[in-house]
Amino acid sequence: MERTFDKCEQLIADLDFTPVRQWKAAHTGGRAIACFPVYVPAEIIHACGMLPVGLTGAGDQLDIQHADARFGSFICSIVKTTMELGLTGRLDPFDGFLFSSICDSARNLCFVLKRNSPDPTLISSTCPTIRLLRPRSIFWPASTGA
Repeated sequence: MERTFDKCEQLIADLDFTPVRQWKAAHTGGRAIACFPVYVPAEIIHACGMLPVGLTGAGDQLDIQHADARFGSFICSIVKTTMELGLTGRLDPFDGFLFSSICDSARNLCFVLKRNSPDPTLISSTCPTIRLLRPRSIFWPASTGA
């Protein structure tokens, strides 16, 4: 189990996305799509023959030198360091990006990247969530008038 966590930690810490580059080298014409791993239909990306890759920012492994000029100081480090990765060319192995509306900053990251990157395909998506009346009524009877 510990080896599995160590391997995951190594993958997340690799800011050059070496496994993505290796996958693309092994799959001629293969496309890699980067996305924040929340509310993203990774199964659909995979079913299209593409490699879905979750972005989690760079944490404290990357000094923010360019992203501060594009986002305010109150924006979270995940969005800022992802922007920094893009501005410094580290997101080059990706053929496209899919950002969901997990927050205003993440949603806007798509458009800021598009303004600052001439090549990639960028998609901002909103995946619907189901809010059923019945389960809600179990916890909040007043909301249904029951």
